[in-house]
Amino acid sequence: MKCLVLVLDTSWKGEYPAMVQALKESGYEVDTGILAPDATANYKYEFVYAGPEMENVVQNYDAVAVVGGYRMYYIVCGKKFPTRRLEVPRLNVQALEVALKTAMSSNKLIIAPLAVPAYLAKLGLIRGRKATVYPTTDLIRMLIENGVEFVNEDIVRDGNLITMKKMNVEELKKKLSSTSSE
Repeated sequence: MKCLVLVLDTSWKGEYPAMVQALKESGYEVDTGILAPDATANYKYEFVYAGPEMENVVQNYDAVAVVGGYRMYYIVCGKKFPTRRLEVPRLNVQALEVALKTAMSSNKLIIAPLAVPAYLAKLGLIRGRKATVYPTTDLIRMLIENGVEFVNEDIVRDGNLITMKKMNVEELKKKLSSTSSE
């Protein structure tokens, strides 16, 4: 099995390595694509200027995981970045949107930690599904307002969607090995 890890931001220490570790220990071959020029990860794909080729790349994988870091919270909430370090003029959020829509429509496994579930909800991709999210009022409200059933658990699997309120390698490995909604 193959997983494409899309990296928007690596400022939240441990998010990217924990994601990769859980995937590899669960038997996934992992490739990384960066969506920001300052993402510090070893990558196969650079989607900083990507366009429609994103759909083709996603089709080659069984799963898509997103490492959004702090940037994802500010993007999904529409808030101004608190520091210049997070401001990136060439941040490719459009490529992320294409990747997630392609993965969802192709019924690929989507792994969405922290603020990413709220982004999926905002895009209308998980309406009617169960999900968790990093526990802030803004993000929880975003799930509920977009027709998602908020579940106050550390990790939730609903079919092909795994959402997490925090990164936990062991819990993610358990959900990766399960095949149903739990």
